[in-house]
Amino acid sequence: MSLSYELRVLELDSQTQLLERVQLLTQFAANFVVVKGEAGAGKTWLAHRYLEAWSYDKNQSLVTCLPNQEDEVNRGNILRQLFPHQMYSTTDSLNDSIERILDGEACNIVIVVDNAHHASQALLAELWLLYSAALSTPKQNISVVLFTASESVSTKLARLSHGLDIKPVELDIDELPEEEAERFFESLVLRYLDESVEKRIKSAFTNTRPLPGEILALGEHKVEKKVIIRTLVARLRRLPSPLPLFCCCCSWAIAGYCKRRSQVLRQSKRRVNRP
Repeated sequence: MSLSYELRVLELDSQTQLLERVQLLTQFAANFVVVKGEAGAGKTWLAHRYLEAWSYDKNQSLVTCLPNQEDEVNRGNILRQLFPHQMYSTTDSLNDSIERILDGEACNIVIVVDNAHHASQALLAELWLLYSAALSTPKQNISVVLFTASESVSTKLARLSHGLDIKPVELDIDELPEEEAERFFESLVLRYLDESVEKRIKSAFTNTRPLPGEILALGEHKVEKKVIIRTLVARLRRLPSPLPLFCCCCSWAIAGYCKRRSQVLRQSKRRVNRP
């Protein structure tokens, strides 16, 4: 059984409760949800797990925002997943494109944005407009779920929703409880360790914050060190042996000594043979 598979099926109670809340918020009506968590809190895993197991009956789109990524790229990624056989222009706003494609027909859509703190103000505004427009359109359920590591997204959305009755729903990803952190460590890190490093990694775990990313990093550091050591050993093996060079130096030194010794002996003989 692979680690990637176990990551998919190992659901902890705290994570399950959070996913249930997101599902309830988006299942029967349109909603705009912001899930906040620091680096290593498991946002990306939760985003994928939500789409895989908690919203499988919806028309889904998952986009991961990158720093300085153009809005046209993100629009294209969203529309390509939702409407793979439709024509659209990535220069048009999301609301304009989806409104034209649906033409008033019913829909059940969820758009999940990971690393939403990298999304531009313009893209966030388009997603907010898309959601708010669906509220007034019968039989259209369009929800947006943002996963972010920054408060900047909440600040931007506060401007968009200022003076309106509708507000985004914010959820926080907390640190794992002690029991869940130990279970996570034992299931996904400890069982894969070599006996030679098990004691050291166990000790490191006691000083590690109970965040999925930081716990997994304990096993990754162990692998990285092995790779570094193996690389160094391989490089040393490829280096030329110093023995031939040492032998050459010794030969040159001995030859030079013998040559000088021979010259000294010849000079001594000449002095002896002089009248």
